[in-house]
Amino acid sequence: MQLIVGVLLLIHGLYLLIIYLMDVRKTELIIFFSMMVAAAVSIGVEHNGLLFRFLQVDFAWTLKLKVLSYIGFCLFLFLMGRELFGNLRKGKAFYSYILSLLGFTLFIIFGPEETVLYLIEKGVYMILYYIPVFWTAYYFVKMVFIQAEGALFLLCSVLAVINNIMWASVYYAGTSQFMFYPVDLIAALAAFSTYWFRRYFYHSHQNVLLNAQLAEANKLKDRFLSNTSHELRTPLHGIMNIAQSVLTRKKHVLDEESQRDMELLIMVSRRMSLMLNDLLDVVRLQDKRIVMNIKMVQVRSLAEGVLDMLRFLTGGTKVELRMDINEDLPRVYADEERLVQILINLVHNALKFTEQGSVVLSAEQVDGQVWIHVTDTGIGMDEALRKRVFMRYEQGAYGEGGIGLGLSICKELVELHGGELLLQSQPGKGSKFSI
Repeated sequence: MQLIVGVLLLIHGLYLLIIYLMDVRKTELIIFFSMMVAAAVSIGVEHNGLLFRFLQVDFAWTLKLKVLSYIGFCLFLFLMGRELFGNLRKGKAFYSYILSLLGFTLFIIFGPEETVLYLIEKGVYMILYYIPVFWTAYYFVKMVFIQAEGALFLLCSVLAVINNIMWASVYYAGTSQFMFYPVDLIAALAAFSTYWFRRYFYHSHQNVLLNAQLAEANKLKDRFLSNTSHELRTPLHGIMNIAQSVLTRKKHVLDEESQRDMELLIMVSRRMSLMLNDLLDVVRLQDKRIVMNIKMVQVRSLAEGVLDMLRFLTGGTKVELRMDINEDLPRVYADEERLVQILINLVHNALKFTEQGSVVLSAEQVDGQVWIHVTDTGIGMDEALRKRVFMRYEQGAYGEGGIGLGLSICKELVELHGGELLLQSQPGKGSKFSI
């Protein structure tokens, strides 16, 4: 029976250690592992001394190991109780117990052998044995009263441990003629295991509910963005039309600075309109309602228009925005509106994260395909940012927003064209997007 219980405890401790090493770095797992090992050792040093069939030690150390396993088991049981109960303040009582335990442990190991054996014989260590067990029981009783999930199983487990301690005391007092079997430790282990399984399924159920809530919230968010974008487009287009009308009718009476201001107002309005289109496309892409209008388009002319639209962003900066595309570059099959949208997002993203240097929009023909590159000398991206840069609503470096929405839409629109969007980037060495 002792061998069976010891093996069961070690198996439970082993799989908890494996779970902990699989990047599930939860303190309660390593505490439970330590508690299982201490419990198995305490059984191995009892009665027939199964442990000493494999470990050759003198008489003094047989008693020392027995005491250390007892108080060690109670320590880890107590720490487990605190961990499951919640983050508790470490007051004077806690530190007094820990310091007393540490001092007594050092004394057991290094103290005078006769004195140590005398104290063991008198059962002084039982103070450090009883206190943490009943302290843990107090935590679990409180958890039952506050109706914590699975608290009743925890209370049953600690009561089984208390029963084990009481029966051992009766046995060693010589008042019982029955052999002392650790059956109650199996009951404690079963109660603990039931608690773990119950909590696992409880959390799994909670995750399902939260995922459903998040999915619904995501739909509401997309609906809000779609409605807001529609509401903003009408006044924005009104601003664009009025500004264009004023520029056309009054161009002969406006000075050069006023004309540039009106042209800038129109360009900014167009950029805002494209941003609203990005927001609308988020919903359309999710619902797969994007319809591509594929035809032959001239990349160079589109690139010139994109740079003209975004050149105002370089005003007052040390960034050079230029194009490097040959006039003989062949036409490509693409949706002209979507290709412009992609290039605007890529160039705008490059300008946003480039404080000085250059942003170059280039293109080349390779093996019957046209590759378009947007290269910058900006801050670049580390490995972690490169992995999440195409996620929607992702934040860029230094907490600047806007990087994820535009780039995620670019990636999905490129894939709808049947192409691919590649990224090369290193911190401090700029970025290069290729489609």
